[in-house]
This record gives sequence, structure tokens and C-alpha cells, in this order.
Amino acid sequence: MPARPRLGAALLLASLLTRAGRPPPPVTLAERLAAIPAGDAPVGAPVTLHWNDQQVPFIEAASDRDAAVGLGVAHAHLRWAQMEMLRRVAQARLAAVLGSAAIELDHALLALDLTRAVPAIEAALPAATRAWIDGFVAGINH
Repeated sequence: MPARPRLGAALLLASLLTRAGRPPPPVTLAERLAAIPAGDAPVGAPVTLHWNDQQVPFIEAASDRDAAVGLGVAHAHLRWAQMEMLRRVAQARLAAVLGSAAIELDHALLALDLTRAVPAIEAALPAATRAWIDGFVAGINH
């Protein structure tokens, strides 16, 4: 029986193909800030997003919900690829981007049914937590 490629090798190959073996070009702080969608954010009051010298974001807002929106905007800006891969893990759809090497992993993830508990978890959330999550999601979708 021929050996099957391992998932780690498939991920490495996907990374190399997308970057063509080169590191991404350097991005200045000004370029990173300019790329964030700031207009018409779904907030009740102005939100300030600033960065330190290591490009770590800091968010200042008048309310928890507005801070959650700001965090969602920053999170989506910095972690969109990671969020997309984790969404595919939860939905057992890795083979769609990694090819046949991930089919067995998708089958295992389907058996785990990671999203089965989501409706019960959501129903049990306190109102304040639900409002914060709604703000975070609004920021991501912005």
C-alpha cells in the first residue's frame, strides 16, 4: 500500500505555493493602518485603534460593545486567513483547500461534529455576553 502524504506536508506545500518560497514584503505601520476599514463602523461612539512599535493593536472605546466591534475589525484584519482555516476545520471542509490529503481529516472532524453544541451554548449565553459577541461579529463583518 503506498504511503499517504501527511497533513503537515500538505500544509507546508500550500504555504510554499502561496508564497512561492518568498517571505511576504515588509509592511509599514502606516500601510497597515491605512488598510483597516475605518469608515461607517457599526459603533455608538468613536473608537480609537492604535498600534505600538511591535504593531500590537490597542483599542479604546466608550462601551464594551464598541470595544468588541473594534476588536473584531482588528482581528479580521490581522487574522483573516487563520479564521478562515478554523472555520473550515469546524465545518470539516479542509479538503476543499488542501486537496485529497485532508479527506481523512475531514472524515474525522465530521465524526466529532464540532458544531453540534453551538445552539445550546448560544442559548445559555447571558445577555451581556451575547451583546459583546454580536459587537465582535459586527466588527469582523465590517
